[in-house]
Amino acid sequence: MLVDGTLMNIAFVKDTSGNWNITKMEELAELKATNTLKGTINVTKKVSGDLAPSDDQFEITVDFADDYNYDYRILYGANNPANENCASTITCHSEQKSGTGSLTTKIYAEDIIQFVDVKNNTKFKVSEGALATGYSLENIDYKISEASDSDYQAATAEDKDDEYYIATGNTAWLATVNNKYETSSLKVSKTVINGSSSKDFTLYP
Repeated sequence: MLVDGTLMNIAFVKDTSGNWNITKMEELAELKATNTLKGTINVTKKVSGDLAPSDDQFEITVDFADDYNYDYRILYGANNPANENCASTITCHSEQKSGTGSLTTKIYAEDIIQFVDVKNNTKFKVSEGALATGYSLENIDYKISEASDSDYQAATAEDKDDEYYIATGNTAWLATVNNKYETSSLKVSKTVINGSSSKDFTLYP
């Protein structure tokens, strides 16, 4: 505290009568305070492969350790029908909601589940539910960046505690769930040699 314009470190103790007594007083050359910004966790969905339906949804689960209380919103991607009602000059998102422990929700490809005001040393992991025919899970890619930097780097073993990743202060996390979509087709043709081309043929599976 300041005493007559001088920065002082003062300690008080309360006696049995309820009076506060000074037990320490020393002058300080300077006073430093360090703030740790809260972080963010972004979980997004990517699909590769031709002819993937744009209207498919995917079940994503984000688990937090220690019954963590979280706040989140969903940023709408180009495939989300809700995005059609937004102006192109702004980021469209759902209302902010809260939860505890884990979140399971369905999103479209390119949507982002954004957890805001993430506390220091928050432990989390991401998983995906059952996939529709044609889809396969390639990987879940975890990356980390300084809060003021968009240059994400791959997370390492040092960023983990067992199966959980650790979101620290002053950082932004990006977890990308990557799926591949593959289709198969069967082409059947019939050739008649030395016969009439006008005949009908029946094919059985």
